[in-house]
Amino acid sequence: MTGFPQTPAKDEPMRSVHTTNFPQILTQLGISLVVYTYQGGKLIVLRADGEHINTHFHIFYPFFLSLYPRL
Repeated sequence: MTGFPQTPAKDEPMRSVHTTNFPQILTQLGISLVVYTYQGGKLIVLRADGEHINTHFHIFYPFFLSLYPRL
């Protein structure tokens, strides 16, 4: 066991659902949102696309992330 989640089968579709006001919130804030699911090993990028959310799913396994410089 490597400690990394198993990669999903390639034939499994990935999908998303959002509330009706979420695209408007992202538009008003002028941002996109990046979500990482550690156990699922997915990096999800969300951006407003009119009245809908455009999502991009990526398989991503970071080995090390740091917000602080080495001491």
